[in-house]
Amino acid sequence: MPANIPGVNVFMDVLVVGAGPSGYMAALTLVRYGVDVRIIDKRPVRVQNGYASGLQPRTQEILQTLNLLEPLDAKGNRMSETAFWGPDHNGILSRCFVGAEVTSTTNFPHVLVADQGVTEGAFDDELKSRSHAVSRSMELVHYTYDGITDRQWPVTAYVRNYSSGAIEVWHTKYLIGGFRAYVQLQQKHLDKLDGNIPAGLVHPSIVLPENSTLLYEILQECLYEIMAPFDIEITRVSWISRYRVIQSIANRFVDLSQRVYLVGDACHTQSPKAGQSMNLGMLDSYNLTWKLSLVLKGMASPSLLETYQMERRYIANQFIEFDIKFAHLYLQKEALGSPEIFCTVWKQSHGFISGCSHRYLDGLLTRSSIRARINQAAKEPLTPGKRMHTMSLTRHMDGTAVDLLEDMPSNGRFHLFVFAGKLMTFAVFKALANSLASTESPLTYFFKDGPARPEVFEHENIRQSDVRNRDHYLDLFLIHSSNHLEIELSKLPAPFSQWATRVYEDVDGIGHASHGVSERDGALAPVRPDGIIGLVTSLQNPKGILDYLKDFMLEFSSGYDPFGAAFRDSSCSLRDSLG
Repeated sequence: MPANIPGVNVFMDVLVVGAGPSGYMAALTLVRYGVDVRIIDKRPVRVQNGYASGLQPRTQEILQTLNLLEPLDAKGNRMSETAFWGPDHNGILSRCFVGAEVTSTTNFPHVLVADQGVTEGAFDDELKSRSHAVSRSMELVHYTYDGITDRQWPVTAYVRNYSSGAIEVWHTKYLIGGFRAYVQLQQKHLDKLDGNIPAGLVHPSIVLPENSTLLYEILQECLYEIMAPFDIEITRVSWISRYRVIQSIANRFVDLSQRVYLVGDACHTQSPKAGQSMNLGMLDSYNLTWKLSLVLKGMASPSLLETYQMERRYIANQFIEFDIKFAHLYLQKEALGSPEIFCTVWKQSHGFISGCSHRYLDGLLTRSSIRARINQAAKEPLTPGKRMHTMSLTRHMDGTAVDLLEDMPSNGRFHLFVFAGKLMTFAVFKALANSLASTESPLTYFFKDGPARPEVFEHENIRQSDVRNRDHYLDLFLIHSSNHLEIELSKLPAPFSQWATRVYEDVDGIGHASHGVSERDGALAPVRPDGIIGLVTSLQNPKGILDYLKDFMLEFSSGYDPFGAAFRDSSCSLRDSLG
């Protein structure tokens, strides 16, 4: 498609193609992080009902930090238990097992059932409250990449506006494609999906027609047969569709220029048996966007973006391996007649299905070597690569009982957790404070104007933010188990006195114990903007935190051009770069 095509020229930092759950998550988080983003979708209106419906516990935790969980919870239903049914020794349908749907340690021990229309509606409302909206009846028809002549806006997207009939030219630095961008991005420009699936797995046990009326009649007839001797009657159908089971994963989630990314069903597909498609897709976006934000702001090296594919493809591959095993049971007559088999596989996969046990491999952002005394037999021991589990705390400043998730809004910043136990008056705590207040402090080392004494951090939670905190890239959380009534906040050494709203009492050390931290030793844990623990080290090693950040964060004094030298050798076209 020629570059001199007539039409509107639009410029943005990130273009998101496809307003499904993955695209909405990408757009909303980028807006929250202060990135100039546009999101388009071919459909004239959003999904109203049907499609994906189950929000797993880890997804709910993330939605909580976005302040989106409450409206979804109000409109959805909580699925707290699962029952398995099958024929008894007389061939009569009977219930053979009832158990908790979620066994992971979480504030949300249930799957929240809310159809995709409700989920997308919540995202849509939140975007509009932030003066953003999906540009609808817009379709990506082609795009090119040129990292030589236009280093600032290297991706040119040609977008068909169905309302005007025009082809518009959109210039962007990065492009994210969700499910609705599947044809344009995945099939045309990225490697084919790798469908190494055993023969027969993609075929349903019942041949279903495309016609919805016939589909309904077949399902109704099968339902009567399956549920006998019980009676069941379908009185209303809100949505019905045929689902083709395809278990596959893209060879790459990103092109070689590191400018075009795939999320969700655009790069991995699976059966609906475990209710994961929407959840995995939203977690893809949540993993990617904070990295894009830091790179776009010139605060992090583009090498940070390489971790997206490494981390998310690993998780997707793990799930597809499970999904093949789980879905295959539906094709085995002996399994269909023995619900105990389903039950066993289901129980073994609780943590993975919930999302709470996902763990990223060692890499740039995850250091598995633990340099602190952590009790691995604890309920949720601090573990690099896994999500930071929440805890109930008492805010030191006003004695208010808070849940940690309430004070960890998704803001694109890292979080440094100081587990100080009973050590607030000990020399090790004072030495830590001195280090965190020095010019070599991880809290201030990467400030735009160089290391400086931090100003007072203003209170923030999931419901409110403060523009005065915008220059921070690392939030400080001090959690101790001393009686907060006996400690004067104003007398705490800097920098803790500047972070008074982020000082908490862990009553009776319950939070320390659940995370495997000794109250006599304490621990330091930097947590990534997506809630994943980066490393775990001792209170005596704040330098280890700075060294960790130095591996991907940039010093502003270096004069680094985030769209300069790192991309000057990217002279090939996108298609050539994918060779």
